[in-house]
Amino acid sequence: MFSHAQPAKVVSFLVGVVAILATLCPVTAARSVALADWQALLRLREELNFTNPQRSPKVYWRSRDNCNVIFGVSCDDQGRVVTLSLWGVTGPLPESIANLTALTSLWVGNNVTSIPSSLAQLSSTLSALFLGGNAISGSFPAAVTKLTALQELRLDGNHLSGPIPSLISSLSALSYLSLASNDLSGAIPPQISALQALQYIDLRNNLLSGAIPPQIGNNYNLNWLYLSNNRLSGFIPASIGRIDRLRY
Repeated sequence: MFSHAQPAKVVSFLVGVVAILATLCPVTAARSVALADWQALLRLREELNFTNPQRSPKVYWRSRDNCNVIFGVSCDDQGRVVTLSLWGVTGPLPESIANLTALTSLWVGNNVTSIPSSLAQLSSTLSALFLGGNAISGSFPAAVTKLTALQELRLDGNHLSGPIPSLISSLSALSYLSLASNDLSGAIPPQISALQALQYIDLRNNLLSGAIPPQIGNNYNLNWLYLSNNRLSGFIPASIGRIDRLRY
């Protein structure tokens, strides 16, 4: 039989368990989207085209009351939109994307045809841009070369043509660069050696020609370097042997 003290002990034990579970599995409080960002999202909702509008923000973006449940969106503690992830987008990315002035990460697929010049306005905030596997054509987007806070850039699997611009050296924070499977041509710009934070370079499956620039040996933090299926010529520069961390 239980003593009179046992129920109190059981209650105390259960309270302790609940407290531990609350610590291990905290409940994220509902947080509304900042009004200016919500208005920017609504404008995007009207300007974007989707392959299946019935399964897109045109249906799901209805209330700003809880950022945690808004399709493709995440917010910081102030309710500012910091991540936007949208799939099934077709056509150009609207200029109004720049109205999300706190955006740090942008993922958009899978049939985007162009990048707006206004994207350059996010130069101090955008750190990750993932537009791989789209239908972006023409020369390397000038706006991208102005995103000086960018750490990760994926433009692989598009239809970009022409040279890789020397201005890519302005992306000094870049650690991940994938331009694979495009129609990029010309030489690999030696200015790429200025990107000292680079750990990953993927330029496979393009039309790049000429020699591998020896300056690439100055990218001491490289772990992965992919250059196959191009039209490169000459010898592999001895300077690459100085990259101690290189795996591939």
